[in-house]
Amino acid sequence: MKALNILLHVAHVAFIGVSALAWIHPATRPLHLVVQAAVLFSWYGIGIWKGWTYCLLTDVHWRVRRRLGQTDLPESYVQELVHGFAGRKLPVPLLNRATAAVFFLTTALSVVLYLS
Repeated sequence: MKALNILLHVAHVAFIGVSALAWIHPATRPLHLVVQAAVLFSWYGIGIWKGWTYCLLTDVHWRVRRRLGQTDLPESYVQELVHGFAGRKLPVPLLNRATAAVFFLTTALSVVLYLS
């Protein structure tokens, strides 16, 4: 379980990194668009039943962490990252708005650049 937890941390950071940055280089834009489509599907497809902005990866990761005995888990992995780096908890609505803003901005940039 501990190894799976580490693997899921790495996967989360990689997924967020691709989502935030892969639009920049032309060679990674197709990957970026696939990742963004997966996020949209999770947030607004599965989210119809699980709650808007549901993240499948976070759900799996939090299940593993609960099995490891961790109980005070934040709503999102972004909250976990910010708390880990900043050393304090920021308001959830602020983090959710920032996450959505970065997501939609990078998606729009990727689509415009991919099509040009």
